[in-house]
Amino acid sequence: SIFDAVLKLVIIGIVHYMDGDKLILYVALFTSISIANIVAYLLYVKACYRQVEIIPRWDTVCFRELFSYCSWYMYGSVSQLIKNQGINVLLNMFFNPVVNAARAIAFQVDGAIMSLSNNFFLATRPQVYMLYGAGKVHEMNDLIIQSTRYCFYLLLFFAMPLFLEASYILHLWLENVPDYTVLFLQLVIVCSLVDSTNSPAIACALATNKIRTFELVQGGLTIMNLPISYIFLKQGCTPQVTLYVSLFISLLILVIRTIVLNKLTGLSIIKYFRAVAGMFIVAALSFIFPFIVKLFSSDGSIVSFLLVGGSSCISFIICVWNLGLSKAERYKIGASIKSRINKRR
Repeated sequence: SIFDAVLKLVIIGIVHYMDGDKLILYVALFTSISIANIVAYLLYVKACYRQVEIIPRWDTVCFRELFSYCSWYMYGSVSQLIKNQGINVLLNMFFNPVVNAARAIAFQVDGAIMSLSNNFFLATRPQVYMLYGAGKVHEMNDLIIQSTRYCFYLLLFFAMPLFLEASYILHLWLENVPDYTVLFLQLVIVCSLVDSTNSPAIACALATNKIRTFELVQGGLTIMNLPISYIFLKQGCTPQVTLYVSLFISLLILVIRTIVLNKLTGLSIIKYFRAVAGMFIVAALSFIFPFIVKLFSSDGSIVSFLLVGGSSCISFIICVWNLGLSKAERYKIGASIKSRINKRR
């Protein structure tokens, strides 16, 4: 992954200094990296897992299972693609390109912090599959709930100062900030906090190999962003209505998806919703102190940014430690910190 990131950075530099059609060059080089990644994975497996043999072989039964599995998973991915690109088309239909640019900037900033939350769950996903494969479904469900909370809190840590200081950060990054960008970024952050529950839930469904109903529900509701947004925009609503629709559908998906997972793995609906409600309460309480600091600090200054950022960290730690973690988790974290301190001594 590090090698992949470095290569992509090098490509940006190459495209910048090369002449000719930069877009075609950009696509060709990124495609080359994708192919190189596949080859690297194959070589890694061949070198590290000697018991695995890569032999061309046709297995009709295996192909049908894989094709069905991949098709339904692809349906969920394509529905997300249709939603994102479809909303871009709608905004171009009803507004000028500046609005679309504002949305793109908001999602670019949000994507940076979302990647932290998603990468954190990468370490948990193999454990989910392992527990289900070992028949430890109850332990897997507990891990899903626990990892959902941790993904949410990790995203919340970065989301609070970014939400409150969105205007300052965007003006620091861009010389001319398009209209609606600040509001778009703030709404996208709220949507992302809700969507941070997706990765653990998707892993839970994938582990069962019975993803048709799960993807039908999640993908179908995701696509509904388009017709509903179109109706509101046709009535003369402002462009941010597309994000209000997205937030409402994300919450609806959260509810229905939990019911589906209950049927698939026996995930406790009450326990899961209790955890989710606790996460939202912690988020709301964490915002109070930095929001008050923001009200009494000078807007658009480095001092305000530092004050809001510092107060966000303090508020986050206090609220998550006292309300977001169980006694067992606090004890485990405390013991780990003490152990590290003692080792350094």
